Amino acid sequence: MDREEAVMTTRWPLWALTVVSVGWVAGCGDPFPGTWEEEDPSCDRPSEFTVEDDLTGDATVYADDMGCEPCRFDFEMEEADEWVYTGDVTVTTPACIAACDETGFAVCEVYDDGESGHCTVSVGLCTKGAEFVKVSD
Repeated sequence: MDREEAVMTTRWPLWALTVVSVGWVAGCGDPFPGTWEEEDPSCDRPSEFTVEDDLTGDATVYADDMGCEPCRFDFEMEEADEWVYTGDVTVTTPACIAACDETGFAVCEVYDDGESGHCTVSVGLCTKGAEFVKVSD
Protein backbone atom coordinates (compact mmCIF):
# COMPACT_ATOMS: atom_id res chain seq x y z
CA MET A 1 0.00 0.00 0.00
CA ASP A 2 1.45 3.39 -0.89
CA ARG A 3 0.91 6.65 1.00
CA GLU A 4 -1.90 7.93 -1.27
CA GLU A 5 -3.84 4.65 -1.01
CA ALA A 6 -3.44 4.65 2.76
CA VAL A 7 -4.75 8.22 3.08
CA MET A 8 -7.70 7.45 0.81
CA THR A 9 -8.71 4.44 2.93
CA THR A 10 -8.88 6.62 6.04
CA ARG A 11 -11.07 9.40 4.58
CA TRP A 12 -14.05 10.22 6.78
CA PRO A 13 -17.61 10.59 5.57
CA LEU A 14 -18.89 14.17 5.25
CA TRP A 15 -21.07 13.96 8.39
CA ALA A 16 -18.07 12.94 10.51
CA LEU A 17 -16.01 15.84 9.18
CA THR A 18 -18.85 18.22 10.04
CA VAL A 19 -19.01 16.91 13.62
CA VAL A 20 -15.23 17.16 13.98
CA SER A 21 -15.16 20.67 12.48
CA VAL A 22 -17.82 21.87 14.90
CA GLY A 23 -15.84 20.38 17.79
CA TRP A 24 -12.65 22.07 16.57
CA VAL A 25 -14.33 25.50 16.35
CA ALA A 26 -15.92 25.00 19.76
CA GLY A 27 -12.46 24.95 21.34
CA CYS A 28 -11.30 21.37 21.11
CA GLY A 29 -7.57 21.15 20.40
CA ASP A 30 -5.65 18.77 18.19
CA PRO A 31 -6.28 15.32 19.71
CA PHE A 32 -3.16 13.65 18.25
CA PRO A 33 -0.42 14.85 20.65
CA GLY A 34 -0.06 12.50 23.62
CA THR A 35 0.83 8.90 24.36
CA TRP A 36 -1.06 6.11 22.60
CA GLU A 37 -1.11 2.36 23.25
CA GLU A 38 -2.23 -0.57 21.11
CA GLU A 39 -5.74 -1.59 22.15
CA ASP A 40 -5.60 -5.32 21.41
CA PRO A 41 -1.94 -6.34 21.07
CA SER A 42 -1.02 -9.46 19.14
CA CYS A 43 2.20 -9.78 21.17
CA ASP A 44 2.67 -9.90 24.94
CA ARG A 45 3.32 -6.16 25.05
CA PRO A 46 1.34 -3.41 23.34
CA SER A 47 2.91 -1.19 20.71
CA GLU A 48 2.99 2.44 21.81
CA PHE A 49 3.90 5.87 20.51
CA THR A 50 4.18 9.42 21.79
CA VAL A 51 3.29 12.44 19.68
CA GLU A 52 4.63 15.89 20.62
CA ASP A 53 2.75 19.15 19.93
CA ASP A 54 4.82 19.66 16.76
CA LEU A 55 3.63 16.21 15.54
CA THR A 56 7.05 14.59 15.89
CA GLY A 57 7.62 11.62 18.16
CA ASP A 58 8.82 8.10 18.68
CA ALA A 59 7.30 4.64 18.78
CA THR A 60 7.96 1.09 19.83
CA VAL A 61 6.14 -1.50 17.72
CA TYR A 62 5.80 -5.20 18.51
CA ALA A 63 4.79 -7.30 15.51
CA ASP A 64 4.23 -11.04 15.08
CA ASP A 65 6.26 -11.11 11.87
CA MET A 66 9.27 -9.72 13.79
CA GLY A 67 8.98 -12.34 16.53
CA CYS A 68 7.40 -9.75 18.84
CA GLU A 69 10.80 -8.11 19.27
CA PRO A 70 10.63 -4.32 19.69
CA CYS A 71 11.10 -2.15 16.62
CA ARG A 72 11.73 1.47 17.52
CA PHE A 73 11.36 4.42 15.20
CA ASP A 74 11.09 8.19 15.11
CA PHE A 75 8.47 10.00 13.04
CA GLU A 76 7.44 13.39 11.68
CA MET A 77 3.73 13.69 10.92
CA GLU A 78 1.49 16.32 9.40
CA GLU A 79 -2.27 16.67 9.29
CA ALA A 80 -3.39 15.44 5.87
CA ASP A 81 -7.10 15.85 6.53
CA GLU A 82 -9.31 16.44 9.55
CA TRP A 83 -7.76 14.22 12.25
CA VAL A 84 -5.93 12.13 9.62
CA TYR A 85 -2.15 12.31 9.87
CA THR A 86 0.59 11.09 7.53
CA GLY A 87 4.32 11.20 7.85
CA ASP A 88 7.73 9.70 7.48
CA VAL A 89 9.25 7.18 9.88
CA THR A 90 12.90 6.39 10.50
CA VAL A 91 13.61 3.00 12.06
CA THR A 92 16.28 3.05 14.78
CA THR A 93 16.49 -0.67 15.67
CA PRO A 94 19.24 -2.44 13.63
CA ALA A 95 17.42 -5.81 13.43
CA CYS A 96 14.29 -4.11 12.11
CA ILE A 97 16.29 -2.12 9.57
CA ALA A 98 17.82 -5.38 8.33
CA ALA A 99 14.44 -7.16 8.13
CA CYS A 100 12.35 -4.30 6.74
CA ASP A 101 14.12 -1.08 5.76
CA GLU A 102 15.36 2.10 7.41
CA THR A 103 12.59 4.47 6.31
CA GLY A 104 8.90 4.29 5.57
CA PHE A 105 5.64 6.08 6.26
CA ALA A 106 2.72 6.09 8.68
CA VAL A 107 -0.95 6.98 8.41
CA CYS A 108 -3.01 7.57 11.54
CA GLU A 109 -6.66 8.49 12.00
CA VAL A 110 -8.02 9.77 15.29
CA TYR A 111 -11.66 8.82 15.76
CA ASP A 112 -14.31 11.38 16.69
CA ASP A 113 -14.03 10.63 20.42
CA GLY A 114 -10.47 12.04 20.29
CA GLU A 115 -9.30 9.17 22.49
CA SER A 116 -8.97 6.28 20.03
CA GLY A 117 -7.85 5.70 16.48
CA HIS A 118 -6.05 3.53 13.96
CA CYS A 119 -2.47 3.69 12.68
CA THR A 120 -0.70 1.82 9.92
CA VAL A 121 3.08 1.89 9.57
CA SER A 122 4.72 0.63 6.37
CA VAL A 123 8.48 0.15 6.21
CA GLY A 124 9.72 -1.78 3.19
CA LEU A 125 7.92 -5.14 3.18
CA CYS A 126 6.85 -4.75 6.83
CA THR A 127 3.42 -3.31 7.62
CA LYS A 128 1.67 -3.09 10.98
CA GLY A 129 -1.83 -1.73 11.46
CA ALA A 130 -3.60 -1.51 14.80
CA GLU A 131 -6.26 0.22 16.85
CA PHE A 132 -4.87 2.54 19.54
CA VAL A 133 -6.21 4.31 22.63
CA LYS A 134 -4.84 7.47 24.16
CA VAL A 135 -3.33 6.84 27.60
CA SER A 136 -2.11 10.38 28.38
CA ASP A 137 -2.07 13.89 26.93
